[in-house]
Amino acid sequence: METIDVRGLPEELARQLKQLVDLLKENKTLQKAQDISPTKEEKIEFGSFPLGVKGTVTREEIYDYL
Repeated sequence: METIDVRGLPEELARQLKQLVDLLKENKTLQKAQDISPTKEEKIEFGSFPLGVKGTVTREEIYDYL
């Protein structure tokens, strides 16, 4: 459908319809972009360092070791 007949509607309603159509087009464009880009959250595995510590360690102690 190329055009919508808004004859007989007040100017304000016709403008609101145009805004609605523009919003729907933008939403469709966003959905296409989301379909292309990966949306799955990947599980992140953090590395570990063999500090040989039993107990709690402060951030400063960790950075001093590195």
